[in-house]
Amino acid sequence: MWDGGVSRLIVLPTRDRITEVLDNFAILHPAILADSKLQATVVIEGFDCAQLYSAETFRWLCGVAADPSGKDPNWMG
Repeated sequence: MWDGGVSRLIVLPTRDRITEVLDNFAILHPAILADSKLQATVVIEGFDCAQLYSAETFRWLCGVAADPSGKDPNWMG
């Protein structure tokens, strides 16, 4: 989600673990992760779970940036 209510839907193939899905996203969509105007993301895993992440947290979960909380600097690194 970006400023002004702009959003984009991206559907990724499922994997055994959510970390594999996030890694796949980082490989397939590096420009989105690098977009400084990206504000938040929603990750829906299956039909039961939806989370709103800040852009900084989502980049960290995808393994392309440091943990914004500073608690886990080596996540997927």
